[in-house]
Amino acid sequence: MKKYINQDVLLTGDSTLAFSLNHEANKKRKNGEKVVNATVGSMYNSDGELACFSLIDKYLKNEKLNSSRAYAQIDGGSKFNRNIQKWILDRNYEYLIKKYNVSSLATMGGTGALSICFKNYIDETVFLPSIGWSNYELIANFFNKKINYYSLFNNEGNLDIEGLIETIKIEKKNLKKITILINDPAHNPTGYSLSKDEWKKIIRELNEINKETPVVLLLDVAYIDFAKENRNFFEIISDIDMDFLCLVSVSLSKTLGIYGYRLGSLIYIGKANEKEEFLTSSKIFVRSTWSNPNHLAIKAFNYVFNDENNVILLKQFLKNNIDELARRAEKVINIYNEKLGGLPLTYKDGFFLTFKKDDANEFALKLKNENIYVLPLQNKYLRFAVCSYLGEEN
Repeated sequence: MKKYINQDVLLTGDSTLAFSLNHEANKKRKNGEKVVNATVGSMYNSDGELACFSLIDKYLKNEKLNSSRAYAQIDGGSKFNRNIQKWILDRNYEYLIKKYNVSSLATMGGTGALSICFKNYIDETVFLPSIGWSNYELIANFFNKKINYYSLFNNEGNLDIEGLIETIKIEKKNLKKITILINDPAHNPTGYSLSKDEWKKIIRELNEINKETPVVLLLDVAYIDFAKENRNFFEIISDIDMDFLCLVSVSLSKTLGIYGYRLGSLIYIGKANEKEEFLTSSKIFVRSTWSNPNHLAIKAFNYVFNDENNVILLKQFLKNNIDELARRAEKVINIYNEKLGGLPLTYKDGFFLTFKKDDANEFALKLKNENIYVLPLQNKYLRFAVCSYLGEEN
């Protein structure tokens, strides 16, 4: 048989498993079967509906589509970028835009932001956590980047900062640039969030490495609005100098509950004055891939942030979700410990928690046969999406 596809695009691995399991679970539920679904990373209300910020729903229903059908500006426009920077940097915004060079653009979700990073800011190798979102590996493989893993946790269940720095120091002699990815806060899939003291130590260590080799920190804040202490990093770089470059990947899909609209952002923060290079190279990437961001989603986002009262309502909506996630996580931990024995890897916040389990693939299959859907990882962990877990009563 003739083969027409380029062989180098046939990548191994399956980062779509969560979606296929979710589809299967939902199909069974619609057929009247009793199902526990803890697979997909989307926030659901107790009634089984996606949790969307009410003002977004209101705007989308009332918006006249004529203006939204036009192409959006490639970077999302000045209003969007001012609003997203103010939202993410929060009370540190005014200070940080004076202390550092800051720029941003709209992207096709957080995945689009990360794709720009992997294409434009990784020399040959990216440092990824040993436990992490499987799509990181898929994106790295797609752009032909090598992966070097750093240990996520130490023996005390905290981030293994010493192991992380040691891994970088061992490899940096072979690299022209160090690019490291950290998913914080509310790490996917463990729910770990770094403290301010942990960030202080990391930033100081990376500053030292940056003296010899350029360091780029890819900070994935996809779940930033679902953690109790959610802007520790930005607080710290306000207090102490960050000499390396930080690229912040943002997912508004989760914050606003508009997953299918695919809206995110990539924010540049650094002392190096390469804002123009950042924007030019990022726009070229956008133009050659998805071409333009989602105009309707951008307008809905700007609608929310044009009124401070709307922002107050959004913060309350997110706080309610944080409280609900904590309640569900406690329930899952208690049930798992009671029935199977064992506690999760260090969980503090967010959509997911993860249990260590030998032969996780086989065990997840057994659970699936009982209509309990969870995601196996690396055949040694089970990820529970507490964001979509509604309990057996549903």
